[in-house]
Amino acid sequence: MEFVSIRDFRNSAARIWDKVANNEEVVVTNHGQPTAFLVHIPAGYFDETLQSIRQAKYNLHAYMNAKQSNQKIEFARQRTQYFEQHPATQRQAAWERLQTTLAQITTDVDLDKEREERIMDKYERFD
Repeated sequence: MEFVSIRDFRNSAARIWDKVANNEEVVVTNHGQPTAFLVHIPAGYFDETLQSIRQAKYNLHAYMNAKQSNQKIEFARQRTQYFEQHPATQRQAAWERLQTTLAQITTDVDLDKEREERIMDKYERFD
């Protein structure tokens, strides 16, 4: 796998296309960050390749949403531990903050599910 900047890609596109045509993978970067991934598409397998890429993108979005949800759940756990470790005079305030946090997490998880459904709908339209 080769990493090339956008500038290098513009200046030596023919060389890069030759690499891709020879089943090599090329990552195009923008300011050092990966931006595009070039892969060879076997003759007669465009639809299958496109569907595989879309499925991979959907899986990545689902993974990122799950990771964010897990981070929010971990934050709620930490708040619960905080609640358990503090004296009774501080518990009421901690309990109220925890309830607010859990309500926000529930809302965010519902929004994540809606976002995931919209992403899935988007990819299904192209099938």
